[in-house]
Amino acid sequence: AGESSGCTVRQFITGTATDLTIDTITYDPTELVQNYLISGCLEAKNITFKGTSQQIGYFVGGGSSVGYDKGLVLSSGNAKDAEGPNSSSTNTTDLGQPGDADINTITSPNTSYDAAVLEFDFKSNCDTILFRYTFASEEYNENDYIRNYNDFINS
Repeated sequence: AGESSGCTVRQFITGTATDLTIDTITYDPTELVQNYLISGCLEAKNITFKGTSQQIGYFVGGGSSVGYDKGLVLSSGNAKDAEGPNSSSTNTTDLGQPGDADINTITSPNTSYDAAVLEFDFKSNCDTILFRYTFASEEYNENDYIRNYNDFINS
């Protein structure tokens, strides 16, 4: 996993203990976007989430593992699995949910599953917009992952 900031890529070691805590119960997707993703001179509307409540949440304590202390987590499985440590090569959650049509167009003839899609429109009253994100996978430790699967983010 890593965080891209300009030309800097931060690497994080999998399989280590973490202080990451994930809450998938307290906040709905609209609250997560409006209270924890959008701030300052930004206004969000038309917020939609496609997925289950297990797939989206709020995290704290990510300074040593994610690179920043708090934020949102989206998962194609159970978001709580990101709490770690990632010491199992077989930890997975199949939610039996559909994938995403846009991703399926790119990956055809293969199809995606258990998509977690958060979409919203935003309006800015300032001249600079910054989104910090870390792309990671619990499956990086698994042998079949590299050969058989791809993760996908569309921003």
